[in-house]
Amino acid sequence: MVDESVYWSPHDILSRNAMYNFVCGARGVGKTFAAKRIVINNFLKNRKQFIYLRRYRSEVASAAKNFFNDIAEYYPQARFRYNNGVFECATDAKAEHWETMGYPVSLSKSQQLKSVAYPDVTWIIFDEFIIGKGHIRYLPNETNVFNDFYLTVDRYLDKTRVLFISNSVSIMCPYITAYDLQPNGQRFMRRHNGFIACEYVDSTRFTEVVNKSKFGRFIEKTDYSRYAVKNEFLDNGDTLLGRKPEHAYYVFTVVAPTGKYSVWRGHEGDTARMWVQKKRPGNEAYVTFTPALVSDDVPLIPSGSDLLSIFRTSFSRGDMRFSTATVRNDFVKELGYS
Repeated sequence: MVDESVYWSPHDILSRNAMYNFVCGARGVGKTFAAKRIVINNFLKNRKQFIYLRRYRSEVASAAKNFFNDIAEYYPQARFRYNNGVFECATDAKAEHWETMGYPVSLSKSQQLKSVAYPDVTWIIFDEFIIGKGHIRYLPNETNVFNDFYLTVDRYLDKTRVLFISNSVSIMCPYITAYDLQPNGQRFMRRHNGFIACEYVDSTRFTEVVNKSKFGRFIEKTDYSRYAVKNEFLDNGDTLLGRKPEHAYYVFTVVAPTGKYSVWRGHEGDTARMWVQKKRPGNEAYVTFTPALVSDDVPLIPSGSDLLSIFRTSFSRGDMRFSTATVRNDFVKELGYS
C-alpha cells in the first residue's frame, strides 16, 4: 500500500489565504482527489456548496458522471450522486433526503449564467486549466471570461476561493502569462498582493514511488515522464533564451493578445541579431500582427509583409533571442508557428 504522504496536500498553499490558488503537479499526485476532499468536507461540515469547472461542456459531461467514483468510499456516513445536472448528497440513514452540494459548469457557457445566484458556493475547482498542444483550445480572452464568471459567483463578497489544478503540460497558458506564474525554481509564488498563490508541487517522493513500478521504469527516461511524473514543462527549456546586450537598440513594440513585447536589434558579431522581451522602454512605437488590436497608435503588420517575413527568417535561422521561455513561446505563436 502506498504511503499517502507521497501525495499532494493542499495545506501549504491554502494556508496562504489566497483567493486564486494555482497548483501544477505530476499526473497522479492527487491534486483532483485532494480538491474533492476539500469541497466534500466543506459541505458536510458547513453545508457550503462548490462548482466543478471545466472549459467545455463535453469535458463537464464525462467528468461529472464519475465525480464521486474514487472518493465515495472515504465517506461511509454519506451518499453521493450526480442527478439532473447537480451534485447531491444524502446523510440520512435511508438516503431519502438529498441536498444540492455542487454544480458542474463549463466555462465556455458561463456567460449564460450571469443572472444565476450562487449564494452558498464557497469553492470553485477549475480542473485541467492548462491544456496541451494539439488538444482543445483556450477560449478567446479566457482570463477575462473566468474573472467574469468568478464575479457572477462571488459578487464582491470575498466568499469564494478557487483551486486551479493541472498537470505541467505547457507554459503556453494564458493564466501563467497574465499572472506572471512562470516556473522559476521556487515551489510557491505570491502575486497581486496575495490574491493569487501558486504552487509547483514537489514531486520528489512521488517520483521515487512511481519509478519502482514497472510502468514507471518503462517511461523513466522519456519526455512523457518529465511532465507526467517529474512535473516539468516540456516547453520550458532554454533554447533561444538570452539577455539582450547593452548596445542593442530599440526597434518597436509588438502588441499581441498575450501582452506587449519590445523588439531590439544587435550588431554584426553578436550571438543573435534580434532580441524580444517583456520589459519595454519609456518611449514606444507600436505595431501588431493581430487585426483586432489595430488602433490609431497601433498599425497592422499584414500577414504577407516583408517585416513579418524578416521576423520568421530570423527565428528560423536561430538569430532571435527571448528573455524567458514564456516570452519565446507566446511570441513564436504570434509568428504563426504554433
